[in-house]
Amino acid sequence: MHWLEEARIIVLSAYVCTAASLTIISIARRLQVRHVLYSGRFLFGRSVLVTCVTIVPIAAIIIEPAIVGELGLGSLVGYLLGSVCWIVTSRINNSILITRHGIVFPPGISPSRLGWSQISDYFVNRRLWRSRFTIIWRDEEGAFRRLQFRTSPRMVDRIDRAVETRGTMQRPLEKSRELTSVA
Repeated sequence: MHWLEEARIIVLSAYVCTAASLTIISIARRLQVRHVLYSGRFLFGRSVLVTCVTIVPIAAIIIEPAIVGELGLGSLVGYLLGSVCWIVTSRINNSILITRHGIVFPPGISPSRLGWSQISDYFVNRRLWRSRFTIIWRDEEGAFRRLQFRTSPRMVDRIDRAVETRGTMQRPLEKSRELTSVA
């Protein structure tokens, strides 16, 4: 076996294993979040890395036959599997989760979670196909921060109700604890 072919197999194996591992970790993280009302993407997405990581395997599929002389079925399947794993991972990690208890942000964004009681204001720009939801809150230093995401018009009412209640879905549980501790 030629050294170039061995290097290709090692790089391809590392790529597929890394992509599959990150996908499994992302799915496990997503499954830990309970009571999700909506999963949406940021208005200004972080898709540059996803595009670059997906273009590299496509370029390898095109360039590899020119260098090695052929593109084996294993290489083709490996590149495509790795690309699918990267796309799934990026979709999961670039989404915000609206839950009954607040907002869960993607990894790498501070704060990682935001409770409904922390929200100062919100508004919706309703459109026919896609509405823009904007949430404003104060961070630890007192500065206002803003989050914008797109949603379908049918989901606006569900998110609107969750923000309006501002966590009152949790209060009956707290009241029942108070009653049992007093009695």
